[in-house]
Amino acid sequence: MGVLGYLKYNLHNHPAIFMAYAFGLSSPVLLFGVYPYRREQGYKKPVDAPRTYPIPLRAREAISGYDD
Repeated sequence: MGVLGYLKYNLHNHPAIFMAYAFGLSSPVLLFGVYPYRREQGYKKPVDAPRTYPIPLRAREAISGYDD
């Protein structure tokens, strides 16, 4: 029973194990195939979302008392 026999056995008796092997074996193909193809098609990385609240570029006003 070779590798293909083991995969066929898992396909029929343990489909979750078979899918784990399928995803694991396809990830290098996706890594080296999808990203170069996306760059070739003109995909550009989107702008990062802001991580902080922008601080206004003006003098801060002094608060006196309870300014609610």
